[in-house]
Amino acid sequence: MSIHHEIIGDLNELRRKLDYNTRKKLQLEVYANIVARTQNLNIDAPEYDDYLLQMGNLIKELKEADGGVKNEQIRSLKKVRNDLVTVLSKEHNFVKKGKYMTILAIGGVFVGGILGFLVLDYPLLGALLGTIVGIGIGSKLDNLAKEDGIQI
Repeated sequence: MSIHHEIIGDLNELRRKLDYNTRKKLQLEVYANIVARTQNLNIDAPEYDDYLLQMGNLIKELKEADGGVKNEQIRSLKKVRNDLVTVLSKEHNFVKKGKYMTILAIGGVFVGGILGFLVLDYPLLGALLGTIVGIGIGSKLDNLAKEDGIQI
């Protein structure tokens, strides 16, 4: 059995054991998504295997804790996740969920505020319109990334 299948199995078992709030805090679906993406890459790179082994060991620890999840364990698991996502983003152009919407919404606030001040004499109205446009375009780009299979 490969490391990918072991982690997915452990995640499913952990999902059944934990209560809703702990599952939400851990964001287990993100880990399943990362494992699926690395499995689809079919590359033999030791750094991915190291991250996946660390992730698998931490998930096994959580599974064996029988619901007694400690904040230190959650922090360790999130650190491994963030490190792996950083590597995947740099080397394979993966993007986090909601990345484009966040960036374009913030950019829309600034650009809309400036244009609202210069053109409409109402910077708040311009910022609101810029935010709406930024969210719309960002959502579309996030959906395209999801369809392309590059969203984590």
